[in-house]
Amino acid sequence: MTACNDCQQSAPSAEHRKVLKPIGETVTSEIRLKRGHDQTDYYFLQCPTCGSVWMNYRDSGAGGHGDFWDRLTKKYF
Repeated sequence: MTACNDCQQSAPSAEHRKVLKPIGETVTSEIRLKRGHDQTDYYFLQCPTCGSVWMNYRDSGAGGHGDFWDRLTKKYF
């Protein structure tokens, strides 16, 4: 099986994000800094069309902010 056209992109489009289904549990890592903390939350989602698993991770805190995507199953199909 191969990834669907939407999952072959470097990040899912806003429309495709609406159909991704949450799987597993959110994982949070927190690093204490002198005047605050740096926190990253990891969310796992699966495409109902092709089964691709995506990880969305969001950085917040003193270390910066960001919202990133990575298709975990890219290595396999």
